[in-house]
Amino acid sequence: MSMNCEKRQIGCLGDFTSSAVAESPAKLFSGDQLNSYTAPVGLLSIQKQTLRGFVQNHNSRADHGNHRAQVRTEAVVKYISKLALGLLLLLTVSKMPARAAEHPIKLDKDADCASCHEDKTKGKAVHSAIAMGCTTCHDVKTEGETTTVNLTSPKDQLCFSCHDKAKEEVKHGPYEKGNCVACHDPHTSDNPKQLRAELNTNFCLECHGPRKEVGDKVAIFKSQEMTRDEFLEIPKIVLNFDMASGHPVDKHPTVGMPNPMKPEEKMSCLSCHAAHASSEAKLLPPPDKEGRDICAQCHLIVDSAAEAKALKEGQAIEAKRSEQLKKQNPNAGKPAKRNRGGEQ
Repeated sequence: MSMNCEKRQIGCLGDFTSSAVAESPAKLFSGDQLNSYTAPVGLLSIQKQTLRGFVQNHNSRADHGNHRAQVRTEAVVKYISKLALGLLLLLTVSKMPARAAEHPIKLDKDADCASCHEDKTKGKAVHSAIAMGCTTCHDVKTEGETTTVNLTSPKDQLCFSCHDKAKEEVKHGPYEKGNCVACHDPHTSDNPKQLRAELNTNFCLECHGPRKEVGDKVAIFKSQEMTRDEFLEIPKIVLNFDMASGHPVDKHPTVGMPNPMKPEEKMSCLSCHAAHASSEAKLLPPPDKEGRDICAQCHLIVDSAAEAKALKEGQAIEAKRSEQLKKQNPNAGKPAKRNRGGEQ
């Protein structure tokens, strides 16, 4: 049997041992150790009989190194066992549903959640699901004296049980991951659409703005958090000192004026970017029927308004100048008087 075949029959051992060990399997296992070693069932692909065959074929080479073989055997077996157990645990945990939270007190079948959680039912913007009942999103179970509360669906899928997920390819990071509660309060808020803060530049800068110090955990909106790596992966926007201009180009306003595309709304990040999904890069709106992108659409309105304003101002200046000329020369602009001879 060639060495390659031997290494294949050893299984995963060849991946974790040195070249010297791989060249001589007998250095890893002695006959006594094989008899006393029991592999974790279902975890290791190592077969005792196969290893025992290797040991017997290499007895002459292994007799002088039994002690070293025993030490290496124990080390390798412990390493593989820990690795296999870790992988098994990881696979098991990944398939387990999220553990339900235990409610502080036992709840009866027809318990009124609002009797204690009234604050979740009042506000300027209350989630419509509240009127449908708490069990629309929460699974409440009582067994004996213990009540547990869990979500009716996995957290990253729950909102899409009622709200259809957008089909556009370009999606906002939290939206794509089903982390809607990063921006929206799931129950109630004083801001439209249950936003966690007022929709202005600072709202988006909570994640997209640079910070002087970034710890292992980054708090957003004082109620949510993300890891340092997650925060640093988010594209950052640096505005001018007034925090009201500078994106996407210098002096371009970001707040503080009406949205030219929708004058009834204030200008914000959503004036140029979609909140959830778009067919265009960077969540920009799609072109209009004439093929104009969002910049051309907006500046057509802005520039046309500027031209109209300039024309109106010019006309006003010209009218004022004419009035002044009339005062200086009342006959200005009138036909010249003619004498009897027809001369002027």
